[in-house]
Amino acid sequence: MDFFVRLDGAKELEKKLASLESKVSKKVVRKAVRMAQKPVLAKIKANALSMVGGEMGSLIAKNLQLKTGKQKKGSYRIGVQIREEVAAFVDNSDAGVQYYIPAAVEFGHDNAAAIPFMRNAHESTRQIAENIFAQEIKLGIDSIAKGK
Repeated sequence: MDFFVRLDGAKELEKKLASLESKVSKKVVRKAVRMAQKPVLAKIKANALSMVGGEMGSLIAKNLQLKTGKQKKGSYRIGVQIREEVAAFVDNSDAGVQYYIPAAVEFGHDNAAAIPFMRNAHESTRQIAENIFAQEIKLGIDSIAKGK
Protein backbone atom coordinates (compact mmCIF):
# COMPACT_ATOMS: atom_id res chain seq x y z
CA MET A 1 0.00 0.00 0.00
CA ASP A 2 1.57 3.29 -1.05
CA PHE A 3 1.49 6.40 1.06
CA PHE A 4 1.42 9.81 -0.56
CA VAL A 5 1.98 13.10 1.22
CA ARG A 6 0.60 16.43 0.09
CA LEU A 7 2.82 19.21 1.34
CA ASP A 8 1.86 22.89 1.50
CA GLY A 9 4.68 25.17 0.45
CA ALA A 10 5.99 22.60 -2.01
CA LYS A 11 7.21 25.32 -4.40
CA GLU A 12 9.47 26.82 -1.72
CA LEU A 13 10.67 23.35 -0.74
CA GLU A 14 11.42 22.54 -4.38
CA LYS A 15 13.53 25.71 -4.72
CA LYS A 16 15.50 24.90 -1.55
CA LEU A 17 16.10 21.31 -2.61
CA ALA A 18 17.10 22.42 -6.11
CA SER A 19 19.74 24.68 -4.60
CA LEU A 20 21.33 21.66 -2.93
CA GLU A 21 23.43 19.14 -4.80
CA SER A 22 21.29 16.44 -6.35
CA LYS A 23 22.86 13.63 -4.34
CA VAL A 24 22.50 15.54 -1.08
CA SER A 25 18.88 16.52 -1.70
CA LYS A 26 17.98 12.90 -2.53
CA LYS A 27 19.52 11.82 0.77
CA VAL A 28 17.49 14.40 2.71
CA VAL A 29 14.21 13.41 1.06
CA ARG A 30 14.83 9.66 1.32
CA LYS A 31 15.57 9.96 5.04
CA ALA A 32 12.47 12.10 5.59
CA VAL A 33 10.24 9.62 3.76
CA ARG A 34 11.67 6.69 5.74
CA MET A 35 11.23 8.51 9.07
CA ALA A 36 7.63 9.39 8.15
CA GLN A 37 6.83 5.72 7.51
CA LYS A 38 8.10 4.47 10.89
CA PRO A 39 4.94 5.37 12.87
CA VAL A 40 2.84 3.84 10.08
CA LEU A 41 4.83 0.60 10.37
CA ALA A 42 4.41 0.57 14.16
CA LYS A 43 0.64 1.13 13.86
CA ILE A 44 0.22 -1.61 11.25
CA LYS A 45 2.09 -4.05 13.53
CA ALA A 46 -0.13 -3.07 16.45
CA ASN A 47 -3.26 -3.47 14.31
CA ALA A 48 -2.15 -6.87 13.05
CA LEU A 49 -1.76 -8.04 16.63
CA SER A 50 -5.01 -6.52 17.91
CA MET A 51 -7.37 -6.60 14.90
CA VAL A 52 -6.24 -9.82 13.21
CA GLY A 53 -4.97 -11.44 16.38
CA GLY A 54 -3.90 -14.99 17.00
CA GLU A 55 -1.10 -16.78 15.23
CA MET A 56 -1.76 -15.08 11.88
CA GLY A 57 -1.71 -11.60 13.44
CA SER A 58 1.62 -12.37 15.11
CA LEU A 59 3.06 -13.79 11.90
CA ILE A 60 1.97 -10.74 9.90
CA ALA A 61 3.36 -8.30 12.49
CA LYS A 62 6.68 -10.15 12.63
CA ASN A 63 7.09 -10.03 8.84
CA LEU A 64 6.28 -6.38 8.16
CA GLN A 65 9.07 -4.22 6.75
CA LEU A 66 9.78 -0.85 5.20
CA LYS A 67 10.83 -1.30 1.60
CA THR A 68 12.00 1.11 -1.06
CA GLY A 69 10.15 0.83 -4.33
CA LYS A 70 11.12 1.73 -7.87
CA GLN A 71 11.83 5.40 -8.15
CA LYS A 72 11.20 7.74 -11.02
CA LYS A 73 13.24 10.88 -11.36
CA GLY A 74 12.36 13.11 -8.42
CA SER A 75 10.13 10.47 -6.81
CA TYR A 76 10.88 8.54 -3.63
CA ARG A 77 8.77 5.63 -2.49
CA ILE A 78 9.12 3.75 0.73
CA GLY A 79 6.18 1.61 1.75
CA VAL A 80 5.23 -0.84 4.42
CA GLN A 81 4.93 -4.33 3.05
CA ILE A 82 4.81 -7.89 4.22
CA ARG A 83 7.72 -10.13 3.27
CA GLU A 84 6.35 -12.18 0.40
CA GLU A 85 8.73 -15.11 0.81
CA VAL A 86 6.93 -16.37 3.92
CA ALA A 87 5.37 -19.67 2.81
CA ALA A 88 2.77 -19.59 5.59
CA PHE A 89 1.10 -16.66 3.84
CA VAL A 90 0.15 -18.62 0.72
CA ASP A 91 -2.73 -21.05 0.80
CA ASN A 92 -4.99 -22.86 -1.66
CA SER A 93 -8.74 -22.38 -1.78
CA ASP A 94 -11.17 -25.29 -2.04
CA ALA A 95 -11.22 -24.61 -5.79
CA GLY A 96 -7.43 -25.07 -5.94
CA VAL A 97 -6.66 -21.38 -6.49
CA GLN A 98 -3.67 -19.97 -4.61
CA TYR A 99 -4.23 -16.82 -2.59
CA TYR A 100 -2.15 -14.57 -0.36
CA ILE A 101 -3.53 -14.70 3.19
CA PRO A 102 -2.64 -11.13 4.33
CA ALA A 103 -4.44 -9.69 1.29
CA ALA A 104 -7.42 -11.94 1.98
CA VAL A 105 -7.49 -10.66 5.57
CA GLU A 106 -7.11 -7.00 4.54
CA PHE A 107 -9.74 -7.04 1.79
CA GLY A 108 -11.94 -9.96 2.84
CA HIS A 109 -12.65 -13.16 0.93
CA ASP A 110 -15.52 -15.54 0.25
CA ASN A 111 -17.78 -15.13 3.28
CA ALA A 112 -15.12 -13.59 5.56
CA ALA A 113 -15.34 -9.87 6.23
CA ALA A 114 -12.37 -7.61 5.60
CA ILE A 115 -10.10 -6.68 8.51
CA PRO A 116 -8.45 -3.50 7.17
CA PHE A 117 -5.48 -3.49 9.53
CA MET A 118 -3.20 -1.73 6.99
CA ARG A 119 -5.68 0.80 5.58
CA ASN A 120 -6.81 1.72 9.08
CA ALA A 121 -3.21 2.33 10.17
CA HIS A 122 -2.44 4.50 7.13
CA GLU A 123 -5.48 6.69 7.73
CA SER A 124 -4.95 7.04 11.47
CA THR A 125 -1.26 7.99 11.16
CA ARG A 126 -1.48 10.18 8.03
CA GLN A 127 -1.19 13.51 9.87
CA ILE A 128 1.64 12.25 12.09
CA ALA A 129 3.55 11.02 9.04
CA GLU A 130 3.04 14.32 7.20
CA ASN A 131 4.31 16.27 10.21
CA ILE A 132 7.38 14.04 10.58
CA PHE A 133 8.10 14.33 6.86
CA ALA A 134 7.94 18.14 6.92
CA GLN A 135 10.05 18.31 10.10
CA GLU A 136 12.71 15.94 8.71
CA ILE A 137 12.95 17.91 5.45
CA LYS A 138 13.46 21.12 7.42
CA LEU A 139 16.06 19.51 9.70
CA GLY A 140 17.87 18.02 6.72
CA ILE A 141 18.04 21.32 4.87
CA ASP A 142 19.09 23.18 8.03
CA SER A 143 21.87 20.68 8.82
CA ILE A 144 23.25 20.93 5.28
CA ALA A 145 23.07 24.72 5.37
CA LYS A 146 24.98 24.79 8.68
CA GLY A 147 27.57 22.35 7.35
CA LYS A 148 28.42 24.59 4.38
